[in-house]
Amino acid sequence: MQTVKYILKYIFVFFVTIILLAGILVLSAKIPQSSIKKNVLESAEYLCDGEIYGSVVEGVRGSLIDRYADSILLGIAWQYDSGHPLASVMRSAYYYTEYRNENENLLEAVTNDCEANQQYMRYWHGSPAAYSMGRHTQEWKFVRAFYTPKSRKGSFGLGLWIC
Repeated sequence: MQTVKYILKYIFVFFVTIILLAGILVLSAKIPQSSIKKNVLESAEYLCDGEIYGSVVEGVRGSLIDRYADSILLGIAWQYDSGHPLASVMRSAYYYTEYRNENENLLEAVTNDCEANQQYMRYWHGSPAAYSMGRHTQEWKFVRAFYTPKSRKGSFGLGLWIC
């Protein structure tokens, strides 16, 4: 009987956590684009400046930078619609063209207010919420220092920064 109680407790905690994190994701989508445009524009320019895949420290695998994926995540976070937050986070879309790389697409989307035209459901896991909140106050260089998707070592720092 004790084992059943523990299992039910963990199931309950799991669902409460999912609901809480989904709520944070939807709340982050309520941030209007106008209030974060300057920081996202600076971030897009930063992501366009330099190679798509590089490293901060040569030979150190944990310092790899994937500006391609970063641009997709920021593009998704940028396209959140504060008027329809739940629908926009469920759609998980960004601006895409075949003739430019994702860094340039992000810059074009922010500069010209291009609408999302590409769904990317595999990024529905919620990390754009953290990017969304971070982009409100900082440009991408700062957010990246606290959260490195390849190594996950920065996740703890990001959690402290959000709190």
